[in-house]
Amino acid sequence: MRSLTKLIRRLHFWRVSGLLAADILLFCTTDPRNTLSFMLIVGFLLLSATIYYLLDGLLSMLRLYGLALRNRKRVLRTATMVVCGVLALQSMGQLSLRDLLILAPLTFLAYFYLAYSKDSRQGTAPAPDTP
Repeated sequence: MRSLTKLIRRLHFWRVSGLLAADILLFCTTDPRNTLSFMLIVGFLLLSATIYYLLDGLLSMLRLYGLALRNRKRVLRTATMVVCGVLALQSMGQLSLRDLLILAPLTFLAYFYLAYSKDSRQGTAPAPDTP
C-alpha cells in the first residue's frame, strides 16, 4: 500500500495517466474516415508523447534492476521514433517484414552516428576571445 501512495505522488504517473486519458478520449470520439487530417496529426503526436513517457517509465523500472543507461534521453528518442515510425507505416498499410529488416540496422546506424556527432561536438570548444 505504501508503494502505491508513492507511485501516485510522482509527477510521471500523472503525466502518463493524463496522456492515456487524452488518448482514450480522442481515439474513442473521432472517426478517422470522417475527421480532418489535422486531427489525425494531433492524435499521432499525442500517441507519440504517450509512447515516449511509457518507454521512460519502462527504462526507469529497468534502472531498479541494475540496468542504468548512460544516454537515457538519446535511447528514449530513438526508440520512440522507431516505434512511431512503425505505427505510422502500419496505419497506412505499408509495413512489411522487409521494412522491419531494413529499419533495424538503420536505427542502430542512426543512433551511433548521432552519438558520435554529439560527442565530437562536445570535445571541441571554441577558443576564447583574448585581446
